[in-house]
Amino acid sequence: MNGVMVLGNPRGSDAALYPESFVYQQGPGITPREYKWDDIDAVSLALPTNQLRLPHALSLVFSWTAIAFYSVVAFVANPDDQTTGIENGYMTISQADDDTALPLSREWFGTYWANSVASTQSLLDELVEDPRKRVLLNAPDSLLQEVINSTPT
Repeated sequence: MNGVMVLGNPRGSDAALYPESFVYQQGPGITPREYKWDDIDAVSLALPTNQLRLPHALSLVFSWTAIAFYSVVAFVANPDDQTTGIENGYMTISQADDDTALPLSREWFGTYWANSVASTQSLLDELVEDPRKRVLLNAPDSLLQEVINSTPT
């Protein structure tokens, strides 16, 4: 998706972030759901994480077995297929007295660096809390660079 910040894998379950709302798509052919920022009390991410800066480099060295290869091929073909053993993440939306867990497809088969997930969570917190910051979603490239620059190394 050009010009839109997306959480998740656009070929599977994802959330596209816009200044007024975000649109959750559970997969191709399924009607998307829109969530207005002003109606949301909180958004929280639950993603598989690790403390390594470049876990994919280690996985290339240590884990290219036939089973891993099969899982990757199956994951690329269908990122929401739970039989691959690849754990997807979730985004939980809190509105009034209701919490809704929305699955997010991962864009690759490894885990995420914990600091990147923490920075993304901080961004979501700010978007929920401060309506003035949502205008930054009009320039996702600049916003993403800001998140990258704020991520501790």
